[in-house]
Amino acid sequence: MARYWDWLTAFLTGDMGTSYSYHMPVADMLSDKLPITFLLTILSFLFTVVLSIPLGILAGSIRSKVLDG
Repeated sequence: MARYWDWLTAFLTGDMGTSYSYHMPVADMLSDKLPITFLLTILSFLFTVVLSIPLGILAGSIRSKVLDG
């Protein structure tokens, strides 16, 4: 429990520790990947909006007794 408390208090002050696999600070690893993650998030959102709006309009304009229940 004491080790977790030490980690938690360090984390809350901005120290996320060191990666065991890469032997570098976790904060540096995250900051390197953040721009790519942000770009993927924006692109996936735009892709979803571009597909979902036309498909929603199409689904709402077609009447089918089987699909409407």
